Amino acid sequence: MLLLLFIIFIIALCFMAGWYVLGCVLIAILFIFFVAAIIENNKNAEKKRIQQDELKARNAERIKQKEIDKQEYEKKKSELIDKYGQIDKEISISECNINDVIWAFSKASRIWLIGNDLPMSSILSCNLSDASKTIKGKSTIQTKTNTGNMAKRAVVGGVLLGGAGALAGGATAKKDSTIIQENDKVIHDYTVLVNIDSLSTPIVRLQCGTNGTLANEIIGLLNVIINRNNKR
Repeated sequence: MLLLLFIIFIIALCFMAGWYVLGCVLIAILFIFFVAAIIENNKNAEKKRIQQDELKARNAERIKQKEIDKQEYEKKKSELIDKYGQIDKEISISECNINDVIWAFSKASRIWLIGNDLPMSSILSCNLSDASKTIKGKSTIQTKTNTGNMAKRAVVGGVLLGGAGALAGGATAKKDSTIIQENDKVIHDYTVLVNIDSLSTPIVRLQCGTNGTLANEIIGLLNVIINRNNKR
């Protein structure tokens, strides 16, 4: 804005001084500048509009896919209930995803394990894996000046050398430094490893991320099934 006012001021001076050609050239340059600015602004507005349209399209596609997944989820759940009876235990790893849910049917001794329809007798063992990583806490040094000691030094310096001595005495006061160490942060990444009676896929992995409660709930259910299998 200031640049624009400055150019207008220069153009006015040119006409006042009789430099009409230079004034006209500056007006032409100013006009070109305005046209270029308008074109650039329109380009930016169009780019922003395209980005917003793409975002809306992605959101609409996400909502559509979520609805398809929900319908598939409810359909498969209904089919299994009709086949095996009521679900005794349901654990969802993610919302409305047949490949991220566990359904236990105790009456039929069947379990739907993240996309696998299995007899409970095929569950051999389970383990909890944690690929955790540790983020070291920050260390900061906090320095404090011993004010009592500084006052004594300033008095002594002032007595010996006057005002300048007081400043020098205060400047040499004792300083205490303390290292403050923040606690380390552990980020967990839990995976439940299920060993099933299958040569092709002997291990089924259930990714739980940082959700330790979910991982423990899955381990608890599988341990009940394994315990019942051992009693048969």
